Amino acid sequence: RKNNAFAGTDLGEIVPTTAQIVMVGMQSDFCIRATCSAALARGNEVLLVRGAHATYDRVEVLDHGTITPASVVEAEIEGELEEAGVVLLEMKDLPGIRPCFRIYLPTIHHKIPHVIAESTGDGIIIIRLVELGRLTKAVRD
Repeated sequence: RKNNAFAGTDLGEIVPTTAQIVMVGMQSDFCIRATCSAALARGNEVLLVRGAHATYDRVEVLDHGTITPASVVEAEIEGELEEAGVVLLEMKDLPGIRPCFRIYLPTIHHKIPHVIAESTGDGIIIIRLVELGRLTKAVRD
């Protein structure tokens, strides 16, 4: 199984390949990267919002256990995804986007966070990848 929201869920059947996807959530260097890559491969336009995705500090095992701060890891992933074709935006670039319906897709694989797909009704899909412990707050928001 892959660490993307399209693997092991019905997301690929729900989200048309013509939809613009706004990606937010956890974890930048795993699920966000994999889901953005899968969406690009499907033909979706993918928008990644700076400051609306996150990860943890990375332990560099091959570098004597030094720590790379999460903010550096997030910036690395943004650069990699931008090079692959993802459009990077700031929150201020997305004024007025409000979901009109929400679909919750629980996953059974521990490496894939739960998926909340929200449609704005005009061809834009917001995909939120939420860790299990943070799911209650995300559904409430």
